[in-house]
Amino acid sequence: MRSEASTRRAYIPSFWALQLGGWFLYALAQLGSSVLEWHQRGYFAYRAMSIPTSFVASFLVYGVCKALWRAGAGLLLSLAACASACGLLGFAISAASLWAEIYFGKAPIPFRMSSVMAGASTGAAFLVAWGGMFFGIKHYQDLEREKDRARESESLAREAQLRALRYQLQPHFLFNTLNTIGTLVLERNSDGALQMISRLGNLLRSTLNTPELHLIPLADELASVKEYLDIEQVRFGSQLRIEFIIGDGTLIAEVPRLLLQPLLENAVRTGLLSAKAGARLLCPQSCGTNSSKSR
Repeated sequence: MRSEASTRRAYIPSFWALQLGGWFLYALAQLGSSVLEWHQRGYFAYRAMSIPTSFVASFLVYGVCKALWRAGAGLLLSLAACASACGLLGFAISAASLWAEIYFGKAPIPFRMSSVMAGASTGAAFLVAWGGMFFGIKHYQDLEREKDRARESESLAREAQLRALRYQLQPHFLFNTLNTIGTLVLERNSDGALQMISRLGNLLRSTLNTPELHLIPLADELASVKEYLDIEQVRFGSQLRIEFIIGDGTLIAEVPRLLLQPLLENAVRTGLLSAKAGARLLCPQSCGTNSSKSR
């Protein structure tokens, strides 16, 4: 059940695939945009430092977001905590990048907090976007799990109903069938008794041993119904007249399993037993039988 639901779920790569792949593309984009500025050692040093520090900072953001998610923190608290952490980390990234620009790039600029603050917004915004992606993926996965649970519950409910129908052979039907077999034995009608036993066995086998499918072709449902009607035909003889009627091309249509069985049982029980001169039962034709049938 779960494997079937998992195949329907949209595939989401693992954390490491997203983390390494995403930052690799980000590094390529950053370095590619700096190609024309390679002669400016300070500019290149700034970019070269911002990439690894942002990568390391993303793990800290991951830890904060994961802790908030596991704690079940509300939306506003999560946004505030995530934004605060990203702001502090953005400040650290900007400070490290400015230091690299001055120290490695030999840039003739002073290390000022105003410059650090100006560059902090870029790193913080990128980390906020990273955190938003984390929460978005988590919410999506939770939504898919809820859908899977709902589908599984619905499927289990259908199977339980189907199983109940399959094992709900009416006691009076079995009693009457066995009583008919006993009568045939007392009348020394061994052929009729063996025929009834064989038909009852076929009905039980087809009802209890078939796969637990909710929808089956109409032809399969009619084949099972015909086994039931064959038993009732032996019981009532000429009192029961059966006519099979069906539209062209409908045998391949899918219907709920055991849809017709309780309807026909009710028709025989209430219709035939209350009729004085017998009854005529109309039902769909199956497996190429003639349009009318009587015994």
